[in-house]
Amino acid sequence: MSCSSAVSWDVLVDWWAGDLDEDAAARVEEHLLGCGDCARVASRVAATAEVLRTMVPPVLRPERLRSLAAAGLRIVENPLVPGQTCTFHFPATADLAVHVLGGLELRDDSRVEVTIRSMASGQILGHVPDAPFDAKRGVVLVACQRDYARLDHDIVAEVRVGQQQPAAEYTIFHHF
Repeated sequence: MSCSSAVSWDVLVDWWAGDLDEDAAARVEEHLLGCGDCARVASRVAATAEVLRTMVPPVLRPERLRSLAAAGLRIVENPLVPGQTCTFHFPATADLAVHVLGGLELRDDSRVEVTIRSMASGQILGHVPDAPFDAKRGVVLVACQRDYARLDHDIVAEVRVGQQQPAAEYTIFHHF
């Protein structure tokens, strides 16, 4: 059976985000209680919002890393210096790994560019032209999630600070 007065996706997003006024929210909730079709769509909106809420960007701000840790994520850090090659085993007990790319001269006003390439194909797996960084620690924080196991495992992370030539390179052989 289909709904003759379906609640639009946009309204459901606004309702889920808490952006509707009290009366509009009450009308949506009343409709969802009596309409299975719209309730199923509302569940899809909620699932989509949850995925977006928990997504981790490829390069993290230090504040984001702290908030993920405060939320209970089990995080392991893998510190590297420019030119280093490492073998990294993603621990079964970790939710998130963070490659801590150090040895960089960073100031609060630095411009940092990060490129992540597959060693096997040379293909760019990620590029952040204005990447966040931790100037206090002199590091760039690159996130590595368990679901990256489906991507190329062996990567080179290139970090360019300003017009620095050449970029600092970090080679990581992943094992999931």
